[in-house]
Amino acid sequence: MVCRLGSYDLALQAITRAVDGGFTVVEPLLHDPWLAPLREDPRFTETLRRAQARRDEALAVFRAEGGEALLGVRSAA
Repeated sequence: MVCRLGSYDLALQAITRAVDGGFTVVEPLLHDPWLAPLREDPRFTETLRRAQARRDEALAVFRAEGGEALLGVRSAA
């Protein structure tokens, strides 16, 4: 919302805090039209890279520990 209001630094700070706190859902951040002004900012790109890396790591651990079998789903990969 703050990005929509033109407070790009505040928006970036909020997103960075969310990622540092464990938020790893990158897709909505990539496609949200209100975040378009941030997409060229290297700080935003780095924050998304960290979020994606954490998500990938969590998924690898989930799969390695048999999470899919526990839930009864098959791996797509």
